Amino acid sequence: MTLARQESPGAPEEPAAAAGSGRYHISLERLERLGRSAAHIIADRLSEACPSYPRKDSPGRLDAMTLIREIREFHDDVPGYIRGDMPVQEIVFRMLLTRGNEATHLSELHQELTGRWSSPLRPIGIDEARLRQVLAADRYYGFEEV
Repeated sequence: MTLARQESPGAPEEPAAAAGSGRYHISLERLERLGRSAAHIIADRLSEACPSYPRKDSPGRLDAMTLIREIREFHDDVPGYIRGDMPVQEIVFRMLLTRGNEATHLSELHQELTGRWSSPLRPIGIDEARLRQVLAADRYYGFEEV
């Protein structure tokens, strides 16, 4: 039998859920606020299959959105683009790039991170709450909850 919780006057309310949607992306604006070149940081993750690889232009002449589209289209042709031995933030960054930087729910990121990129040699034992903290603490990749 389940009893409904009775509210009493003056009783403290349950803590509200986090204000964000729980979906993350790479914010080009946040990268700019952090003093980082979005085009440069993304260009460093181009695979050999991307038309802009190797970078011939200076990073200032590259368009971040064009680079993201290239990574999304061509990353499958390069084995090892994402590896389980990379740092967690780097894996998540590349996962978002391969999705075209579409806002992705934390649970999806967590599932792929721990299910696909974890291995017996490099277990990634992180729960969703800790992954949220890791993404919130980022000062390099421009992760932002939308």
